[in-house]
Amino acid sequence: MAHPKYYNDKVVKLVSCWNQFAKEDVFNGVSLVDFEAAAKGCEEVRLEILSTQQKLDGLLAERLRADLVSNALCGKVVQGIVGHPKHGDNSPFYRALGYVTRDERASGLVRLGAEEPRLEPPAQAA
Repeated sequence: MAHPKYYNDKVVKLVSCWNQFAKEDVFNGVSLVDFEAAAKGCEEVRLEILSTQQKLDGLLAERLRADLVSNALCGKVVQGIVGHPKHGDNSPFYRALGYVTRDERASGLVRLGAEEPRLEPPAQAA
């Protein structure tokens, strides 16, 4: 299927050429006025799509702004949980939020890195 812009360009070109070369002629029972009236529907839909896309862009920007506000508020609440005497940074509540508790951080677990390559000379062939 051709790109929608192709159809619009085709209609615009046909109307322009029809106006320029055969304004009063009727082709296959369709006059220029009839054709323009029929083609007006696709132009109206295109304008509605454009308007809807612009509205969507605005709503996406609004959502992003609201997400940033919510994220900042979440950070404040988590800081409040960490500083709360009943909960703190070692509580099940803090862990359930997906954070690593103080006990888990201080577990003594040592993660060894990749083994270092040995610098030995290659074996001599016998």
